[in-house]
Amino acid sequence: HSDEIAAWRTTLPEGHRFEATQALRQLLNRAVAWEIIDSNPAKAGVDNPRRQHPEKRPFESWAEIDRARRAPRPCLRVDDRLRRRYRPAAW
Repeated sequence: HSDEIAAWRTTLPEGHRFEATQALRQLLNRAVAWEIIDSNPAKAGVDNPRRQHPEKRPFESWAEIDRARRAPRPCLRVDDRLRRRYRPAAW
C-alpha cells in the first residue's frame, strides 16, 4: 500500500530517499507491465510534505540593526597606501 511505502521511505537516510524510491517505482512499474500486480502503489496519491526550513532572524529589533550598522569595521586593506587612505583621522 502507498501508506506503507511512505512509512518505509521515512526510515531511509535523507540523502538516499529519492534514489531508493525511484528504484522501487521502476520495480513496481515492471510488475504492472508483467501483470504481477494491477497498479503501482507508489504512484498513488500520498502527501509529500515539504521540508520546513527554520526561520532565520539575524536581528531581533531595529535597535540591534542600528547598533550593528554603527559598529566600527576592521580596516582590511592590501597595501599601506590604501590602509592609510581609509584610516580615520584619529589614527
